[in-house]
Amino acid sequence: MRSEAAALVIALAAVSPVHASMQQEGNQPPTPPAPPAPPEAGQAAGGTQAAGGTQPGVQVSEDGGVVVQTPDGRRIVVGSEGVSVGGTPGQLAAAANDVIPDGAVAISIAFFVMIALILIGLPIARAIARRLDRSTPAAVSPAFRGELQTLRESVERLSVDVERVAEGQRWMTRQLTDASPAARQGEQR
Repeated sequence: MRSEAAALVIALAAVSPVHASMQQEGNQPPTPPAPPAPPEAGQAAGGTQAAGGTQPGVQVSEDGGVVVQTPDGRRIVVGSEGVSVGGTPGQLAAAANDVIPDGAVAISIAFFVMIALILIGLPIARAIARRLDRSTPAAVSPAFRGELQTLRESVERLSVDVERVAEGQRWMTRQLTDASPAARQGEQR
């Protein structure tokens, strides 16, 4: 029972707005109030009822756990299963909206849209690529074929001329190399 009471004090101190403001100022928080007497026969287990709703307080539940009703309407239950925090449905919905940042929602939506585009777009892109690959080349006009044939003949004539020039250069180099030893002997005399 002492460990449950310690967990209750920790849970109550964690949610207390007075505790948070005093921690920021550097003061020590006051000790939590003593738990009220066990509920009477006419009271509900969740706290005392008033005209405005549930009042803050600490009570022992039927299973031996401790129930804390905070001033902001949250309910903290410390039991054998652990600590659970609850509240009104509006508070729980607001807390759930605060859990997931807006950027994470946008990223997850973009991820699934991208997966859908890949699953749909990939087969379509492959089909288009296959169709383009199977298509026949465009027909060549007879005038273009004649010009292409003239270009081939010109390239062949040019290659023959280049070969003649290369042969003449080899002959000239051989003549100069052979004449060089005789010219050297004449210069040395």
